[in-house]
Amino acid sequence: MIMARMCLLVSIGGLVVACAAPVNLEAERKSLLAADVRFDELSGEVGPADAFSKYLVDDALSLPRNGPAVRGLENIVKSLAGEYSLRWTPQDADVSGNADMGYTWGRWLLTVDTDSGALERRGKYLNVWVKRNGEWMVLVDMGNQADPLPE
Repeated sequence: MIMARMCLLVSIGGLVVACAAPVNLEAERKSLLAADVRFDELSGEVGPADAFSKYLVDDALSLPRNGPAVRGLENIVKSLAGEYSLRWTPQDADVSGNADMGYTWGRWLLTVDTDSGALERRGKYLNVWVKRNGEWMVLVDMGNQADPLPE
């Protein structure tokens, strides 16, 4: 009797997996790119710190160019405090086979207003995203500077 129940459970489990709808990876990739575009737009509207507070998971990791890794949403948001603009343009994205993880990469522009005018820095970024409760959220944020450093 126990063996019959186990066989029935295994059969039902296999049926559920077999009946699961296939993942449309291209649609998921486009969805991820769209999430990154919305993330950038929010950064332009409310500033980087507030935008990151909405798009990063609690256990996120930031890998800044010239500093130690920053772990945790609260610490990352604190590290982004200040008066400046950070905008980016996603170039591409890809997702895992079951579309629960993916990445985006693109180019960023940081602008700081100074007494002598606007100071701009440019670079590339890579964000690792995970799907949480059906929404794309950033797990890891990293970037590098593409323009030469001042002497």
